[in-house]
Amino acid sequence: MRAKSLSFSRRDALVGIAASVAQMATGTPLVTAKPIDASGNAAGNAAPVFSATGPDAELYGAAQGFPVPTYVEAVLQGNPYKPEHRVGVFSHFDEIYPTRRIK
Repeated sequence: MRAKSLSFSRRDALVGIAASVAQMATGTPLVTAKPIDASGNAAGNAAPVFSATGPDAELYGAAQGFPVPTYVEAVLQGNPYKPEHRVGVFSHFDEIYPTRRIK
């Protein structure tokens, strides 16, 4: 089966270039994202919010406050993690495993 080639018109390319130049000239982003709170309103804090009433909430550790395993527990479990640790691991991955910022 032959792969379908992706193509676009010169007009599409010029519109994209013009939009990029306009964005760089004004310094305003083309797309902006604002954090929202649990009720869907704009909020100043973008911390994760987890529903304790969602599907399989008890399975995923809602009653324990979505526990975060220690580094040793996480390494021994590996992925897939125990269901009760999944929310905690994936929302605190940078705290469990060594990370560093890259410029």
